[in-house]
Amino acid sequence: MLHTKIVDSKKEKILTSNAEKFIKDSKFGASIYFLGTVRNINNNKNVTGITYDSHDEMVIKSFEEIYNEVDQKLDIKDKAVFIEHVKGHLKLGETSIIIAVACKHRDQAYVLSRFIIEEIKKRSPIWKKEHYENEDSTWLKGNPITNKSGSKVWNFIKIFKNSTTASFNKFCSTLKPFNHKFRSELTFDIFKLFS
Repeated sequence: MLHTKIVDSKKEKILTSNAEKFIKDSKFGASIYFLGTVRNINNNKNVTGITYDSHDEMVIKSFEEIYNEVDQKLDIKDKAVFIEHVKGHLKLGETSIIIAVACKHRDQAYVLSRFIIEEIKKRSPIWKKEHYENEDSTWLKGNPITNKSGSKVWNFIKIFKNSTTASFNKFCSTLKPFNHKFRSELTFDIFKLFS
């Protein structure tokens, strides 16, 4: 049982009550709720908020892939998983992601919850821009752009390798929030992967 969603912060809030309703079932003996929230300091800078951006279709696809891998990698067959991530601006203390899991036993629930968040951080095309007290802001560096299984860009490339020009252009449009130098480096890295 899986629920996934990208929540637009301009239109609605991410709610733990939705997660609780989804995973609640008498066949499960353990439930874990993971909430990621915006904290006030990162890398010795005073943070005032974060703007999240994502390639929504690819994020949902990555959530589904992670869920499907659980049977094979963790041998947890009977489970309920709820994953929602926010897109847009969040203030300090606001929730950016909810991962709720329910399993027969607590050890399964703890392992499953940790596995999901770690895989999302590695693979899902979600970017964040931190806003600071001095009204400055920075897009944070993500995973390396290399030919490694698990790299966000490599996962994009695997999917778009045999796709149409329109699909590839849609992928490239997700890079607009980044500066020109970063986009140029990314284009070069993609070219190297196909060479």
